[in-house]
Amino acid sequence: MSPKSPEFKVCVSDIRAQIQTAKRRGTRSGFIDYYGCISVTNDFIDMILAAKKQVAQGNYALAYMVSGLVLINLGKLAIHADDSAGGITNTRDYLDELLELICTQVEIGSEQAECLC
Repeated sequence: MSPKSPEFKVCVSDIRAQIQTAKRRGTRSGFIDYYGCISVTNDFIDMILAAKKQVAQGNYALAYMVSGLVLINLGKLAIHADDSAGGITNTRDYLDELLELICTQVEIGSEQAECLC
């Protein structure tokens, strides 16, 4: 799936909507509390696991985009949430695994590598 294809753009839009829904569902009185943070990070982990399936199908650019969106939102979550359960760190570990998988699957100089830049 090419990053410029309409299908790719729809998938990215869906991921963004899922992220916003997860954050909205975890927010209580303008703050993401302990249980809300667990809920949000579990949703993020589900997105990462779905992105791993995309890697298996050869959709490296989509999986890379998902990892970037989740990583940015994890940073925002770290500022505005009670993460005493360690969900953000746990989710970051899943992200590291996803990025390592993507990087080991894509050959340097290939067309897929060009899409990731």
